[in-house]
Amino acid sequence: MNLNENLYRINRSISIRSQLLLISAYVLLSYLANLLRHGNRDFLKSMLVSACVIAFFYLLAYIVRLLFNPNRRVRGLILGGIIFILFPLLTYLIVYLLLPSFNYYLYKPHVAFSWSQFFGNTLFAGFSIFLALGLYTAFYSRQLKQQRVNDLEQAEARRLRETEQMKREQTLSLLQSHHIKGSLHAIVCRAEELNDALIPLLITNLSGILDYSIDLMRGTLAKVSVRRELATVNKMIESAQVSYGDSALQLTTQGNDTGQFIAPLALVTLVENAFTHGEISNEHPLRMDLVFKPNFFSFTITNKISSQLPNTQSWGKGTALVQQSLSMLANAEHALSRHEQQGLYTVCLTITYNP
Repeated sequence: MNLNENLYRINRSISIRSQLLLISAYVLLSYLANLLRHGNRDFLKSMLVSACVIAFFYLLAYIVRLLFNPNRRVRGLILGGIIFILFPLLTYLIVYLLLPSFNYYLYKPHVAFSWSQFFGNTLFAGFSIFLALGLYTAFYSRQLKQQRVNDLEQAEARRLRETEQMKREQTLSLLQSHHIKGSLHAIVCRAEELNDALIPLLITNLSGILDYSIDLMRGTLAKVSVRRELATVNKMIESAQVSYGDSALQLTTQGNDTGQFIAPLALVTLVENAFTHGEISNEHPLRMDLVFKPNFFSFTITNKISSQLPNTQSWGKGTALVQQSLSMLANAEHALSRHEQQGLYTVCLTITYNP
């Protein structure tokens, strides 16, 4: 957004309604001042004088805006200089020609004209105009500075978004690298030649988990089917059983999947947290319970708390991310609870779907 657009927005910062209220107040106060000082009860004539003063103020305010605009500052200086030089002449034309044509006199016709008295009265009459102009200049300057600060903040926010987008694209590009996929494929082929069934299993599951993550990063999905999320969880369980043993990870399911949905990577993150911070073995298995009901889904995962964790545990970041992603689900209400009991850490996620 360029400076001219900023200036236009600032010009509009004083609403038409506010300007009309200020103009009305000035006209009324001018009339009351003339009434009290000179006993002049003619409101139309008083309003005519006020209109001249207001028009002159708007002209000076326009010059102020020109001076704040670097591209139009020279024009503002020229116009301001002309107005400053011609100000006495303009006043003379208004007082002695324009207003008398409406049968309204600001001077006493029977008193001889005096240049010194004329300039004195002109300066006195212009005091209110220049006072208002000073206030307007201060206000306009403050608004312009604030607008520049806002523009800088918006530019910085836009730069950060573009940087995050660039990092995201770079990460996606790296994860989809032909070199990585080719290397994984070569490892699988080599393992098959050596009659090793373990490596192809781990590589295939790892590739499937990466593909799922890449698909989610590429899109803007706020929800995925529980079935699709569980397919990735099952790959994680199958690979982990190789290291921990078949009975070290136990998954039970009640009910049937009827199209329930969930936030992307919610279950994956909860399982990953258990892998990272839990103690998993055949003696202390990782338990996962799934419950499917009409318009309802729950997932409970329980693991033994690792004795190697520090007293000040910092493993709540994963569940916080899950909570944040679940809050973006539409047409569903969720609850995520956590508790510790007898050395076991349990996380329970329930989702109720609006029919």
